[in-house]
Amino acid sequence: MRLSHWCVAIVVLLTAPVVARDVYVNNIGGEDTYNGDSPTSEGQGTGPVRSLRHALKIAKRGDRVVLAKTEKPYRESAVLFGIKNSGYENQPFVIDGNGATLIGSQLIPAVAWEHITGNVFRFQPRRKGYQQLFIDGLPVVRAPITGPRRPVLGPLEWCYYNGHIYLRCEKGKTPRSYQCTDASISVALTLHRVDYVVIRDLVIRGFQLDGINAHDTARNCVLSGIVSQGNGRSGISVGGASRVSLQDCSLGENGKAQLRVEGRASVDVRRSELLGDSAPRWEITGGKLWVDGREITTSDK
Repeated sequence: MRLSHWCVAIVVLLTAPVVARDVYVNNIGGEDTYNGDSPTSEGQGTGPVRSLRHALKIAKRGDRVVLAKTEKPYRESAVLFGIKNSGYENQPFVIDGNGATLIGSQLIPAVAWEHITGNVFRFQPRRKGYQQLFIDGLPVVRAPITGPRRPVLGPLEWCYYNGHIYLRCEKGKTPRSYQCTDASISVALTLHRVDYVVIRDLVIRGFQLDGINAHDTARNCVLSGIVSQGNGRSGISVGGASRVSLQDCSLGENGKAQLRVEGRASVDVRRSELLGDSAPRWEITGGKLWVDGREITTSDK
């Protein structure tokens, strides 16, 4: 065989997809000392890993990470980075959520609350800036700040003012009367310098910044069946030189925008629900956005 033929053969071998491996995750029955090769424990170290973060650590290019939907949310964040967490054109790297929930909120200790006046209390969250407040797992109505002073709150309304979360309780109640949580983890999933990635069937709630952040150079990425709600800034944020497609997603109750597009990013949204309930449906500070085949401009609402 001529030298040029050898070179072609080597390039084909290096770029051709390999047999994909399934890496199983179960946050109840799994252990990060297991190999991830089986959805249930089979002894001898064979069984699901416990965390998505560890699954991404042991997965390789073109693999599929399979989450078990359990009664317990996955309280964690993870980063997909580089070739290791990328796929091929005909064999993407897949996170298959199966309807599992990633949650970024945590319980606020009752002793953290300080009484201010009447039924108004406040506490200082660990993370500054974007925030969300939840009672019994549901976002609380947020009062807008329109001037230099703290707004007057109605019952079960809150605001973020001068680094504190203020809550007005119902008459005769205190924060101890509720199960109050705030957004304590920054981002559920960050995509950086990855190619050919599919993330599907995941519920994401209560992260301080974004549900999913395609930070930069996340190309040929598909987000399918994602429900991203109640995050401090946005449900999904796409920036840098990323190229992302949203299919059959639902974004709502997020703090600043349901979908953010910035930098030189390109986002194609199909058959998705972007609710303008708590914030605008999208925020465009750069890049391009298409919704069901129509290009959106900064003047579109």
